[in-house]
Amino acid sequence: MPPLTCSCDRYWGHLENCRMPTAPRAMPLPYRCTQDSLFEIKFWNDKKVDFREADFLDDARVPRAVTEAAVRVVVHPDAPLPQAGTAEETFSAVLRPGTPMSEVGAAVRRANADARLVEIGAADLRRLCKWLGSTEQNAAFNALQRYVLHESARYCPVEDHWPEVDRPGWDWMNPFTAYNCTWGFTPPTDFPEPADGAPPCA
Repeated sequence: MPPLTCSCDRYWGHLENCRMPTAPRAMPLPYRCTQDSLFEIKFWNDKKVDFREADFLDDARVPRAVTEAAVRVVVHPDAPLPQAGTAEETFSAVLRPGTPMSEVGAAVRRANADARLVEIGAADLRRLCKWLGSTEQNAAFNALQRYVLHESARYCPVEDHWPEVDRPGWDWMNPFTAYNCTWGFTPPTDFPEPADGAPPCA
């Protein structure tokens, strides 16, 4: 997983200045947060989605054979191709924008057939074509990501609530109208599912 940043604590009750009531007053915001701050981990386990949190690779117990067998994927129109026979050829794979995601694995293996770790930046990832090989594979991925990535966590600042208790007809038991909360976050965009099965790649 990439490093996750939270602008507010995740908490079932009211937040005070975007922090849990028991949090230190000097707690900095935003902050590096754990995966269960943004996702429901049970959903990942339900679908047997393997993952490691961002700090996993920083642990001293991770073998060097893993961290040193890394290939960096660069997706850019002007990035130079690594020269044959150089160390750069072993540690990097250069692709052009619009390359289907289904071709990334082969590019990594050409660079280093024994690669254990793939590094790619968010900007490079966005330049790839969202195509996993077929409409069926894209549809299966969409079904999976809708389950594991769509979360409905709510964030309720106490500063927006105390006047509500005096409002006539206030129903404190209705979670959708009783509280002034922000619900979750914008879910990821689906991958295209073309009916003709043609890759939507430029």
